[in-house]
Amino acid sequence: MDRRWKLRMISCAALACLAAAAAGVTVSGFTHRQAAEFQGYVLGEAEGRVAVYDTQDLKRPLTVTDIELDSLRESDRALLRTGIRTGTAEELALLLEDLGS
Repeated sequence: MDRRWKLRMISCAALACLAAAAAGVTVSGFTHRQAAEFQGYVLGEAEGRVAVYDTQDLKRPLTVTDIELDSLRESDRALLRTGIRTGTAEELALLLEDLGS
């Protein structure tokens, strides 16, 4: 296995653990009412990077990744502006892996 891929998988696993253990920040376009209807995580943006939010507390990110928004396609940046919802830590890890590649 290539070293970069291993590091990415370890990072995704760590982020999934953090997301499962912590509490989260604001994603533009995602209201508290929507959060009450959806349990899980939201990928959004913070500090010019991809951030992970908990739908139960949208005041601050659980974590801010090292994935820079400028490195993403415009379509992915548009999705992140409104929030990409995910229900499980596994889905979260897959989305982060996809965005990071």
